[in-house]
Amino acid sequence: NLNKSLKEIESHKNKIVDSIQNIAAVSEESAASAEEVSATSEEQSAIVEEMATTANELKNYANTLIEAIKQFKVE
Repeated sequence: NLNKSLKEIESHKNKIVDSIQNIAAVSEESAASAEEVSATSEEQSAIVEEMATTANELKNYANTLIEAIKQFKVE
């Protein structure tokens, strides 16, 4: 029954190889997803920085406008 045992071993080996290939495929997909999330996070961070800069510029414009308005006396 050595032949039968060898066939069983071959069958188990094939199942293990298939499982390893599936794990590798899932790992690659996970890595790709992680890279995409990282890129999106970097993009969002850049947008937030740009918004902060724009908000600061608006604040400066508002202060300049306030100073200009102070020159006028309303009666």
